[in-house]
Amino acid sequence: MSDLAEARDYFDYADEHIAVLSGIPLVMSHKKYRSHFLSILFCKRGRATMMVDNEEVLLQTCDVLLLNSNVVSSLEQSSDDALFDLICFSPFLVKTLLLNTINLWHIKRKAIVRMSENMNERLASIYGLIIANIRDGNMPLRREIILTLSRALLLSLVSSFQSLANSHEEGDNGSQRLFNRFLNTLTEQKGKYLSVRQYASLLGISAKHLSEVCRDCSEDTPKKWIAKFVVSNVFFLLRTSNMTVGAISKELGFKSISHFGVFIKRNVGLSPAKLRDKLKHL
Repeated sequence: MSDLAEARDYFDYADEHIAVLSGIPLVMSHKKYRSHFLSILFCKRGRATMMVDNEEVLLQTCDVLLLNSNVVSSLEQSSDDALFDLICFSPFLVKTLLLNTINLWHIKRKAIVRMSENMNERLASIYGLIIANIRDGNMPLRREIILTLSRALLLSLVSSFQSLANSHEEGDNGSQRLFNRFLNTLTEQKGKYLSVRQYASLLGISAKHLSEVCRDCSEDTPKKWIAKFVVSNVFFLLRTSNMTVGAISKELGFKSISHFGVFIKRNVGLSPAKLRDKLKHL
């Protein structure tokens, strides 16, 4: 968490996978930060202007800013009363907590949600429970409770992003609707390792058209979206089932267990067996 060193006075908790900071005034320098974590910034009061990947972002009371890992951000200015909470999750933990709920990746590198009063109160309640359990260092099963509450927080945000996407879809162009159909098809196929051409065929379009749609509506290619869904389902099956690695490989449509192993190693950095072991000890 060295990328948050200047905010050390506001840490409530930090380990390899989670960092929680409360009551940050955001009066630090204009230094640029690149976090390796998924970062969720809650604007409790006031206003602030940030640069996120060279794009200006305005935050005000009740806004939530979600930044994917490796996004570059900096604070440009803030009101005197600006106050923020920040919670960060490692990409590995996000995949583990959400398991086969892939919708969070619906967002691009950043997303802002203007919270309704009800949603803001709900998120504040979950966040408050996380803080309360963090500060009770003697509570049995403390980390398990924090992880469970963190999953509830992430799923609430997923719900908000999905509702926002649905509300925008009515006025969206055909590309956005087709992109949403692509993500829904990936979900329905349960992360099967099919080619871009095969997924395009399920949508009734060409592989070239699908590539154009993904380029217009996201920052990733169809191949990368397929890999995200496959990896998400691998996490789910390794953690929640007793299926062998070979059975999982076959279930997801890989031609051989060696091909499956190479794919997981390339996308996660671990072999399937080592990934299962790491998930068990999270």
